[in-house]
Amino acid sequence: MNLFGYFHSDIGLGESTRGLERALALLRPVNRLPLCTTQLCEGTELTDLFQRFDYLADTNVFVSYPHQIEDLLGRTALEQRAGRRNVAHLAWEQKDSNPLWKSVYDRYDEIWTISDFAATAFRRMFPGRVRVVPNVVNFEDFPPCEDAARRRLQGEQLNFLFVFDANSSMERKNPEGVLDAFIKAFKGTPRAGQVRLTLKIGGMYRPEHSARVERLMVAAQQSGLAISFDGRQLARNALLQLIAGADCYVSLHRAEGFGYTMAEAMFYGVPVIASAYSGNLQFMRPGNSFLVPCREAFVKEADGPFQRGSIWAEPDIDVAVEMIRCVADRPSEALELAARGRQTVMRELSAGAVADCIRSFFGQAGCEPREQGAGLRGHVSSEIDGIRLAGAGTLPVERATGSGRLRGISRANGEPSSRGLPERRGPKLRPGRPRRQRQPHA
Repeated sequence: MNLFGYFHSDIGLGESTRGLERALALLRPVNRLPLCTTQLCEGTELTDLFQRFDYLADTNVFVSYPHQIEDLLGRTALEQRAGRRNVAHLAWEQKDSNPLWKSVYDRYDEIWTISDFAATAFRRMFPGRVRVVPNVVNFEDFPPCEDAARRRLQGEQLNFLFVFDANSSMERKNPEGVLDAFIKAFKGTPRAGQVRLTLKIGGMYRPEHSARVERLMVAAQQSGLAISFDGRQLARNALLQLIAGADCYVSLHRAEGFGYTMAEAMFYGVPVIASAYSGNLQFMRPGNSFLVPCREAFVKEADGPFQRGSIWAEPDIDVAVEMIRCVADRPSEALELAARGRQTVMRELSAGAVADCIRSFFGQAGCEPREQGAGLRGHVSSEIDGIRLAGAGTLPVERATGSGRLRGISRANGEPSSRGLPERRGPKLRPGRPRRQRQPHA
């Protein structure tokens, strides 16, 4: 199959793409077709971003997000999508859907969402075509951190951690909730000098976030507690080591598509306190983590794709305070819960587990490609001079012919061919209208 995704991007979509590739590769050969963002993994070469489409593949999978209403399928040539199963693999954080999705995703045979929560928004719009394919957590690539596990909740100072990207909506990530709960849990108590909170913020120094970050820093300073802000751009392994070194991970988000950092903390056996809402409930439950009850609320201020008046959640800060204290006061119970969390993510979020999930429905009749041309309205072109994919180069397509052949391409092996090329003809003349003669220059 052809997999269009962010293989070389150092963001959540990149992790999602690489994990999906690992799961799909357990089922059938995967041909990479990279898409780009401005954040690329260290060591990425320009040649890594240009790959050839596999015309023998019967399936195209596009890893994307509906935030920008990207029409990836519409950017491909008709010959690359017609007669193949076309699948959109999407992340989304809310129950609400966008009416514009209908015009974009109705072209796909299937929609795979990364959580049951995310599927809710799409099932109302695309009944019968939505499947849940959770993200893979690539445990095999994680650095070992046994020393951190032995020291967890045993030191003189307990380290609480929250990692988030300010560019992914600070309003949604809700760092104020974590800060407020931590301060209420320990300010003025005997443990005040024995605890630390670290807010690891991606994009912390960008001008658009400066005012909000400054307010967080002022509140932290006024609390008198040990609260630090980490704005470093860390390599992947360094970030994982930071998570593994925490005594407790806290996320009081208003909405999450999946919650990679929570799953990563659980893999390392770190007790996790998180909002009992949205995509993280795909792998978090009362028996393996501390879940903070939430009430649904309207979004008060539009932030990125999250529109004013749409729905997300407000976590109960008072309950979060009690859970934070519980981790500090009853470490053995917290570690027992964390051990069950580690077992859950290793069992349910491995490449093998996700491959089994895909295998369970991939051969069903209802998942076969729709009739050729279905869902492709407005995207059929009789002549294509080359389709440029985002970061995937220009595919060598010249003309769509009635025979289904591509100019200069043999379907047998994908190599250039001189056979079967349609005869070139001059422009057609309208009846009764003579060809206009070019006048020579004086």
